[in-house]
Amino acid sequence: MVAVQVLLMNYFLLGLHNGQHLSNDVLIPELVMEVGCPYGCAQCTPINGCLACKPPFFLILQREGARQTASCTRSCPAGFYKLKRNKKRGFCAKCKLRGCSECSTRHYCSVCKVGLVRHAGRCRKRCPADTLLSARTPGLCLPAPTPAPDLAGNEIAVGNSSWPWGSRPPTSTALTNTTSVTTLRPTKRRKKKKRRKEKHKDRQRRRRRKHKATRLRNRRRKERRRRRFRKNKERRRKKMSTTANTTTTTTTMAPGS
Repeated sequence: MVAVQVLLMNYFLLGLHNGQHLSNDVLIPELVMEVGCPYGCAQCTPINGCLACKPPFFLILQREGARQTASCTRSCPAGFYKLKRNKKRGFCAKCKLRGCSECSTRHYCSVCKVGLVRHAGRCRKRCPADTLLSARTPGLCLPAPTPAPDLAGNEIAVGNSSWPWGSRPPTSTALTNTTSVTTLRPTKRRKKKKRRKEKHKDRQRRRRRKHKATRLRNRRRKERRRRRFRKNKERRRKKMSTTANTTTTTTTMAPGS
């Protein structure tokens, strides 16, 4: 029985190392089961427990004295991180970074042990040069801010109360009173805004010219129609007068003949 257990564990560890599932022809057929396994387990044995997990479960090894078993879990415990060999197979690997209690990947530590600080995913005794401890996240080293030059030419010490105006930063009034304030160049956003305004004004000018031209055209057309109407009216009046004259002449000539 002990020999069978050792043989199964050897093949199990070999499968983990090579990133392949254990085949049924390697293991003893009567020991490998697919029905009746725990929840999330694809293949299991009564001796060593689970051999393969269903997604999204992860395989984790547990040691009970001389016996080593495996089970499936959704989230890895503290000191382990999730590792996937392929889309269907993943297991919980132990974090081996020095001074780290929780890892997010193999080379990145997320939580360090007590008394250590974290910088760039590694645990250290103290923060390196040009870094400061974070006020929001305890035990995290962040890059120190560089001193920003003032508009008047004085350097302002960040994170310190050595301002030239006292313990508070200078206000806008103090900056405007200085004589050596340099005029800043217009930014790209201001330039774009100015171009948009100019384009909008050009469009409005074009529209006004167009409306003015259409109004003039319509006015001229109306004047032409009025002139035609008046001419036609005069022609009709003349025609009516000529016809009336001809009829009167014919009536006067008839009785005398």
